[in-house]
Amino acid sequence: TRSLMGNGLRPKEPWIIPDRDPADGVIDPERFIQLPEEMPDAFFCNCDRTASILTKKLKEAGYRVPEDVRVAGYDNFLPDGDEEEAGITTYALDCPGMAARAVHMIRHKIRSAYSYGLVSVSGSFLKRTSA
Repeated sequence: TRSLMGNGLRPKEPWIIPDRDPADGVIDPERFIQLPEEMPDAFFCNCDRTASILTKKLKEAGYRVPEDVRVAGYDNFLPDGDEEEAGITTYALDCPGMAARAVHMIRHKIRSAYSYGLVSVSGSFLKRTSA
């Protein structure tokens, strides 16, 4: 959504699909992940778990992924550990790199009052069968 808006585009509201209860943050596929009537070419999900749930819902509704609708996630993490088998195209986070950077920043903060500001840790794009 931010990328679209940053380029002067507004996403169609029905294509923004909430995945969790805002009160407790729990993902609830039955209440929140509802397919729109008009289908976009692709969905980019906030995490691979949501991408996996959405992919299953699309297939149950008769859509072919990625032929009819492409799906991509973010984080390269599924609770049951079968990221590769699920086939979700994703942006994999560098968790060890983020942890190392966080420890470095905390150690620096202990020695100095200087604030680090914004820090970027790269990840990697993993193309799999969903896109």
